[in-house]
Amino acid sequence: PAGITLSDAAVVNPVFTAPEVDSDTDFTIRLVVNDGQVDSVESTVVVTVSDVAPVAPTSEAPSGSGTESDPYLISSLNNLYWLSQTPSEWGSGKYFKQTADIDAASTSNLDNGSGFTPLGTSSNGDESLGFHGTYNGNGHVISNLYINRPTADYVGFVALGSAKLNDLGLEDVNIKGKGRLGSLIGLSKSGARINRCYSTGQIEGSGGSGIGGLVGWVQNSLIVNDCYTRCKIVGSGNTVGGFVGDGFSGSASITNSYSSGEISVSGTSFSGFAGLMGADLQNVFWNIELSGSDNVSNNANTYSGATGLMTTQMNLASTYAGWSSVFWNLSDGSYPTLKKPPFNSIPVANAGAAQTVD
Repeated sequence: PAGITLSDAAVVNPVFTAPEVDSDTDFTIRLVVNDGQVDSVESTVVVTVSDVAPVAPTSEAPSGSGTESDPYLISSLNNLYWLSQTPSEWGSGKYFKQTADIDAASTSNLDNGSGFTPLGTSSNGDESLGFHGTYNGNGHVISNLYINRPTADYVGFVALGSAKLNDLGLEDVNIKGKGRLGSLIGLSKSGARINRCYSTGQIEGSGGSGIGGLVGWVQNSLIVNDCYTRCKIVGSGNTVGGFVGDGFSGSASITNSYSSGEISVSGTSFSGFAGLMGADLQNVFWNIELSGSDNVSNNANTYSGATGLMTTQMNLASTYAGWSSVFWNLSDGSYPTLKKPPFNSIPVANAGAAQTVD
């Protein structure tokens, strides 16, 4: 039947794999055995495939010791859940490396429906409780991450901290928070750095400030290189931006990055790329049509190094002439996407911004 696959018809005990179903479904399988000369009489078997709700992950410590030379190896959702529940490992000098794609759909069953606990969770913005480690996604994806904390500030994969995040994709996130809300980091603290990361899915604010597709609120220095977000932003909030919500202070810089997600929020202020911005922007772009704004930020109609474009323009490779083909897939007819490591070479710095592989 359609959707049923057979592992190997030539072995004594083949394995049948059933498709995903939305409700209990019967599949009729007709079996014929052949010894190389004669077919057996056909037998009919009815197999019922049940729709089983996903089971919440359990905490499982990863291998590794958390050092730079021997990082914790995050190979499963159970390992990722362990990290979210182990604040003693969130400090500076801790290293993590993801070794496989992780489907986080069952995080919707965690914490009585509140979902995944963001790394560095703090109810009052205490930096000492934040996540300050280095997380290397290694070109892998975390998909279907669910966070449902509409009354909380500091919400994202990382709640707050000076995290160093490299080569990580968050796909089809479903994240709800009040403010200081972003898919990757809710509130970035001094020294945070994001290289070659992206996000898709939906962010929903509940009246707070600093809501962005990738980062919610930038406090002090943040460096972002070669990143993008296509997250849709809904709900309500203030200082909302397609890429970053509020970048009010410090020496933040964003280079070779873009946002292209719909913004549909009620509130006092939103803009295409940044809700409020005091950062250095170089070779960054946002989608005017989807964001509904041709202003780069609420405090600037234009900004050196940032360009708002129509969808057709954002789907032209020539738009991104200053970007490195070492890190980016660039072709006409589609948005740029990030390549996976290892990279063939490390490019010369673009526009004065360090382009290092961390």
